[in-house]
Amino acid sequence: MTRSEANDIRITALEAENERLKAALRGITEHYIQLVNSGDAGSWDGEKEPEVIAARQALGGPHDAD
Repeated sequence: MTRSEANDIRITALEAENERLKAALRGITEHYIQLVNSGDAGSWDGEKEPEVIAARQALGGPHDAD
């Protein structure tokens, strides 16, 4: 196996891991927002919380434009 082929394999693995982590972050963010919007945990705008803003930005936009 050449160095280039090994690098291609690593890149492919990292891209797959990136997608897996994005899916997990997207899932927990959406779950959290659904909980907030249900009113069962109080009443506030979850979209204004720094953690949700950071998660949305990490995913590519204010409402996960992926």
